[in-house]
Amino acid sequence: MATAADHYGDHDALYLDSKTELTDLGLTLVPLAGEAVLYVPLPAPNECERQRRLKRRRERWAEMTDQERQEDQQIRDEANWKRANDRAKVNTRRYVTANRLNLMFVLTRSGGEGLHGPEGRARMMSLTSELVERLRGTAWNGHAAGDAIPAWWGAELHPGDKGGGSSEVCPDPVGCGCGGHGWHVNLFLRGPWVPQAVVKRMWHDVDHQGNGHQVKYRDWTKGNGQEEKPYATRLRDGARYATKYATKDWSPEQIPMGAHRYEVSQGFLPERITVSCGSLEEAQAILRSISGVANLEPAWRSEDLADWEGPDCVGYEWSPSEDPEP
Repeated sequence: MATAADHYGDHDALYLDSKTELTDLGLTLVPLAGEAVLYVPLPAPNECERQRRLKRRRERWAEMTDQERQEDQQIRDEANWKRANDRAKVNTRRYVTANRLNLMFVLTRSGGEGLHGPEGRARMMSLTSELVERLRGTAWNGHAAGDAIPAWWGAELHPGDKGGGSSEVCPDPVGCGCGGHGWHVNLFLRGPWVPQAVVKRMWHDVDHQGNGHQVKYRDWTKGNGQEEKPYATRLRDGARYATKYATKDWSPEQIPMGAHRYEVSQGFLPERITVSCGSLEEAQAILRSISGVANLEPAWRSEDLADWEGPDCVGYEWSPSEDPEP
């Protein structure tokens, strides 16, 4: 079942229901990612209303005990952290789809020398950044040395022994929580083909002190019946896979203040366009023009999402060209 986490961040402040007079609609589009959201913007509270809310908040806070304040702040912090995680998932999906990042490389530093805790995560992300820079500076398969390349990468705690006689043990299973060889990184690049041997050699070069480096590879547009799906859907599957397993490790304990949940190559963020529409018909005409689909049906509605907490809205998805624009 789809959840709010799959789409949170697709809107800022939205409201759309059968009682609303459809005369002032907002439409947010990310054309290269093949996504759009239709909504009715909520008016921002005026200064008097803002002051009233602030006063009520202060009065409620003053009536609380220290324990109640601590619990209230914890609830607010957890909710804000979850929203930030969900926004990161949406932005990842859009970045991966817009840049056609079909290849996933799983970078592991094993051999009993895994990296653990927040410092280990930061180190793995830094090593991957260096790897991407080396790939950018190397000529391979039509890629000219020095040309920028789109890439997305995020760290995930590797689970412990999955069978097969693995003896990898986390040196601090309570403090780290990985139960295995620490952090590994999922790196997404654009095909049609990036030599796995080149990635593996460079992964070893950037961290020559580690032993047992492993690089696993998957093309999300091929195999397991993927060819039967629209191309953009295959890319979204890959992005959702990466964030599904990484999200469990996006905790304040593992990602300290100022650290990023993921990293991307700069210069490749998909353009986001917001337009105001005077009617539903005008919005649908814009959708048809951008998507090239005559009768574009909603891909999801907030009312169908089990844990949706915000106002109602409607989302659309389509499959853009397989070849990204320069």
